[in-house]
Amino acid sequence: MRVLITGFNSFANVDTNPSQLVVEKIDTQKFLPEIQVTTRVLPTEYNSARDILQQLIATISPQIILLLGVAATRNVVSLERVALNLNDCSIPDNAGCTYQGKLIEKQGPLAYFATLPLQDLQEKLLQNGIATEISNHAGTYVCNHIFYLALHQIQQMQLDTACGFIHIPLVPADGCFVGIEQMSLQKLTYAIELSIRFLSESK
Repeated sequence: MRVLITGFNSFANVDTNPSQLVVEKIDTQKFLPEIQVTTRVLPTEYNSARDILQQLIATISPQIILLLGVAATRNVVSLERVALNLNDCSIPDNAGCTYQGKLIEKQGPLAYFATLPLQDLQEKLLQNGIATEISNHAGTYVCNHIFYLALHQIQQMQLDTACGFIHIPLVPADGCFVGIEQMSLQKLTYAIELSIRFLSESK
């Protein structure tokens, strides 16, 4: 079982990206030998992230892909349902690129649905004390950009891959938003490792 997990580095007002911390904290040796986990922190840049992700998928042909990003104003783990064929954000990426109303793939469909068993995964996380929701789409910034590209490449390569995007909240070290109870890095890492095991058993 080949598994690919990605996160992002810091950007804009997020000095420390928890998705990077989680990816770096995942112990790939914890899993059974037949579960081969590859982790990678992507640059928060449309073009560079695209190139790296596409190369990883082409090389590994992963059976499970979990793409992680931060949702700074949320206090739960968010399983994203839909990737939109759209780059549209006023915040520049780390290379200074800003896109407004631009298609990611001119010949691609307007949207892709995640190929994860979202409801079953949500139930598993909830049963293990992880506050989790299903969100309808991953925005229109770099998170959505790679989510769409991953699903597009899976279709183009005709892979039977369970692929989805998971937004995680900030961890306490990154500051506090009034009224939002934050999750610890340990708990977020546990949530992703639990997801890997559950999805591997479900394949």
